[in-house]
Amino acid sequence: MSLNKIHKAFFLVSMLTLIGCNSSTAQDIPTLQKQYKQAVQYADGSAATTALLALIVKGQTQYKDTLALVYNRAGMFTQSYLVAKELLEKDPANKKELLELQAQNTSQLGATQDAVGFKDQLLEIDATSSWYHYQKSLLLLNAKKYEACLETTNEALAVEDPKQMQLTVEGTLGENITIPVKAELYNIKGLAHYQLKDNEAAKEAFNKALAIAPEYKTANLNLQAAGIQQSE
Repeated sequence: MSLNKIHKAFFLVSMLTLIGCNSSTAQDIPTLQKQYKQAVQYADGSAATTALLALIVKGQTQYKDTLALVYNRAGMFTQSYLVAKELLEKDPANKKELLELQAQNTSQLGATQDAVGFKDQLLEIDATSSWYHYQKSLLLLNAKKYEACLETTNEALAVEDPKQMQLTVEGTLGENITIPVKAELYNIKGLAHYQLKDNEAAKEAFNKALAIAPEYKTANLNLQAAGIQQSE
């Protein structure tokens, strides 16, 4: 989906939201704050959104980042994108968190290239993050941009991640296991090579993933598939 279409898609939703918000604008700020807290307690996203919008109308603009997050958690990615976009234009203190939100919003909206762009901005903030490299490489793999995916995985694997990020994946016995993100980067690298018909490079990458996480089921299956493909 092109982000140029977001405003058009949002028009009807915004009108409906304003109707819901009008009934709350006459209330005072403390009451609206209580309404928001109560809505959060009961996991009522609609009521939380209405209270936040009313607070913002009353000048409580510090709630905009909360609104963007509530929209995102409710699956309202277009609305979340628009609020976060407005906030990012002011270079806020929580820029990193908003960029992460935008990467998720645009990915969910099918705007993969925009999502990759937000990951690039995050990598400018933290170039050693294997997590951001992992997410970017996964976006590129799913978009079938295999050469770019390989470039990203190679960049990530060349940098030592001080945070040593972990992922939860399925083990060979069907159980959940925790593996370093580095193992998954090798697995993604193998998949990119596999799609480019370079089975030897794919097998090498899968083997490196398994050297780090021997019980990683997906990497084991991918290695088997690469071996079978080569023998055909």
